[in-house]
Amino acid sequence: MMNTSLASNNRKCLEKNPDNVFAYKELADLCLSKGQYQEAAGMYEDIAQRRNDLKAEMKLSVISCLVMEMDEFLSEDAEGNRERIVELAEQLEGETTGLEEILSILILMVDAYYRNEQYEDALLICQRILYHKPFSQKAIELVRKINEKS
Repeated sequence: MMNTSLASNNRKCLEKNPDNVFAYKELADLCLSKGQYQEAAGMYEDIAQRRNDLKAEMKLSVISCLVMEMDEFLSEDAEGNRERIVELAEQLEGETTGLEEILSILILMVDAYYRNEQYEDALLICQRILYHKPFSQKAIELVRKINEKS
């Protein structure tokens, strides 16, 4: 019930002030928590277009939505999402300066390549991660997973 009233309040706020990015983000976060990944991803992309200072954070949110949504569909249906994830992640890697943020993006890229059975590309990205952070447990785990599949 609280989520419904929060969504209603945010929608009313956006009707009065459509440029209220924070209400829009809260609404997107709520959609995400309800499993409405496409709707949330669309909102995050809108915010990224409106606010340069939030662009990296919102693109990362879009990538997260698309990765989560892939689990909901058969591989064929998620193919467009995988391509979009890789595209967004590559854009974001070029726009971001924070090492941890870049590593998070690279991990999501590896996951997208892995799910698309592009193991060679996934391994190349893992190498980039391990170059920056040699003891990254997540990257090491992904390399093991990829080696088992290929």
